[in-house]
Amino acid sequence: MKTLPAPALVNGAAPTVSARYQFISSGEIVDRFAQEGWQVATSSVANPRKRSSLYAKHMIDFRHPDHEEINGAVPRIILINSHDGSSSARVMAGVFRFVCANGLVVGNTVGHEVVRHTGDAAADLIHRMQGLAKNTSKLYTQIDRWSKVDLSKSQRIEFARFAAQLRWGDAQRFSPAELLEPRRAEDDKGDLWSVFNRVQENTVRGGIEGLSRSGRAATSRPLSDITRSVDYNAQLWQLAEEVAATW
Repeated sequence: MKTLPAPALVNGAAPTVSARYQFISSGEIVDRFAQEGWQVATSSVANPRKRSSLYAKHMIDFRHPDHEEINGAVPRIILINSHDGSSSARVMAGVFRFVCANGLVVGNTVGHEVVRHTGDAAADLIHRMQGLAKNTSKLYTQIDRWSKVDLSKSQRIEFARFAAQLRWGDAQRFSPAELLEPRRAEDDKGDLWSVFNRVQENTVRGGIEGLSRSGRAATSRPLSDITRSVDYNAQLWQLAEEVAATW
């Protein structure tokens, strides 16, 4: 098992939260999922400026060894939790090809549950995670379908512009050609699945030359916030679903 982040090892919430706050043990969830074969693949912790990192928002990425790759992608379950009241507990099911060294998730989120730290929150979250874990098989069919949807050059450019709007709120800041540039040989194809992965990796990992909001030359930064990264992945997945249905 991979080394767990410090917040997954604590046995209680931060002393600053209210008495109504219900602690959800990330360590307990790891243990429960391990009993069902889910292993920790990666994890990361946010770097709060004014709060202790011991209770900070953290992400744990689970993979089941029995699940095969789908065109280079792997079905996974992702848990986002905190013990300082800074966020609800969230769990996502999806497929993830690349996980950067700094903990950024680059993948596709297709199932999403949110649980507040109230009531029997831990049992509720585990139940919802188990439900998501049983539904990862539908991803195989979906990705296979996307791999058979060929996009024209103009459609690829339009997809990149839509993605830029989602990522930066501005479709013009970075060139579609830059966003469509493959970082690996297996992505240098025109089908929707390949285009999706090229655009996603470029928009999330940063290093793209373009313009700042003021119009000056700038280089895009990695999407480092845990929650924002997962949310953007989900939005981009939704965009690809709409493309597959209408183009």
